[in-house]
Amino acid sequence: MPLRVFRGWSPTRTTTHFDADGNMTGRSEHWIEPQWDEQSRAEMLALAVLEAQECPLCGGPRSECQAPDADDAYIAESVRCAKATAVAIAQEQAQDAPQPQARLWATTRRG
Repeated sequence: MPLRVFRGWSPTRTTTHFDADGNMTGRSEHWIEPQWDEQSRAEMLALAVLEAQECPLCGGPRSECQAPDADDAYIAESVRCAKATAVAIAQEQAQDAPQPQARLWATTRRG
């Protein structure tokens, strides 16, 4: 998006009016409401600041997870996602089918 649109610029449309004989009878200008108002700009700028502070790997605050003294600050544990497991099993079973990479997988909860 152009920066000027983000800053609130919007185009105007000029229409020239003619009578049945083709004589110009006047002009009118139509202002188009801006896509971005002050509130929406503030929200997007705040979101950009928030996202810049997030670690791209874990989503936590960079100041915590990337701090020099954070090397031993966390303990990781493994949990299994039953939904992803079901998809992985189905994918393994479909490896001999034609074009397995073209398949889309959907899951439905039993019961």
